[in-house]
Amino acid sequence: MEDKLDAVRDVISHMMHAIILYDDVQDGTLYRRNLPAANRVFGAPLALNAAIFCILEGFRKVISFENPKKNLLPYNYIKKATSNKHLLTHLPDTFNFWLKIPQDKLDAVNDVMDYVLHSIVLYDDVQDGTLCRRNLPAANRMFGAPLALNAAIFCILEGFKKVRSFENPKAIEVYCNNFIRIMNGTAQDIYWRDNYLCPTEEEYKMMSADKIGSYFLQQFDLMQTFSQDQRNYDDLMITLGLYYQIRDEYTNLVKVEDLHKFMQCEDITEGRFTWTMIHALKSSEAPTIRSILVQRTSDSIIKQHCLSLLEKVGSLDYTRRTLHDLDADLREQHCLSLLEKDGSLDYTRRTLHDLYADLREQVRQLGGNPVMIAFLDELYNWNH
Repeated sequence: MEDKLDAVRDVISHMMHAIILYDDVQDGTLYRRNLPAANRVFGAPLALNAAIFCILEGFRKVISFENPKKNLLPYNYIKKATSNKHLLTHLPDTFNFWLKIPQDKLDAVNDVMDYVLHSIVLYDDVQDGTLCRRNLPAANRMFGAPLALNAAIFCILEGFKKVRSFENPKAIEVYCNNFIRIMNGTAQDIYWRDNYLCPTEEEYKMMSADKIGSYFLQQFDLMQTFSQDQRNYDDLMITLGLYYQIRDEYTNLVKVEDLHKFMQCEDITEGRFTWTMIHALKSSEAPTIRSILVQRTSDSIIKQHCLSLLEKVGSLDYTRRTLHDLDADLREQHCLSLLEKDGSLDYTRRTLHDLYADLREQVRQLGGNPVMIAFLDELYNWNH
């Protein structure tokens, strides 16, 4: 009986601290009793990450959640945004080439991962202060950060409720453990960004393994709980996550045709230390690029400074051809020219090519999978 009481106390403790962390961010609290609020000491993004961590830790043991319709507003809204989601929709069939689970089980996992994906989207946009999610204003701008965060937690818990309906303890463990790893990877990424700390490539790979690799592992492992194929695919999922992450960052930099319509180069605006930036910050232009990342602004003063820097690196002619079309994003374009100049984009291309070849080889060693190869080829379209 005492162990049951301890379990209840543990759940209550986690949920209580989650509420405290969450409320203090939402309310902009300055002090929590005799201490500065956690969001003031560690920043709102890390405080929110800790709140989610507490919720997931508590829900390892028990879950109870009402389904208020207002939580569906940001969720249903953000589902309309176009994104890389069309690529992710191929994953279930790709994985099922090996796992061969029944269609009803596949549909159930897809429902779970739909909630997971949109919880991450809603949560990331609040943490990053995102203005646009592809073709729509971000949900936090339309409904406010508190309701967007509520919707993100709603998605996490709805996903958990669906996993519980699988009546498989391993599925619950898979869902919680991988979600916690996703949160840990996100926290690491935010910590580097907010403290202006450039990680090493190995540190970046570890972060990506948690933040992105765990998303792929979560879906694959949930499917695998219904499969007779119990081979270990972890290395493939981690490599796929790293490839997807670097590809997403790379296309964010180089796909500039829609700059006038939507916010592009968000990673530069957010000051994130991407794979390309890590390489660039080892170059002679490191002080300039770091300055651009730290400022996170597109005001006219920064634009004028960018012009002087563009002249220094010989990119002024290019800037003149695009200046009238690229207004708010001039800073991002200048940073791109610096990255091209010192070879960082070429380095990223080579890394993507090597990862692509590694993924194909891993698939071959696992007995082949034409559906997975087709998916990898579609991801590889950045090179065409």
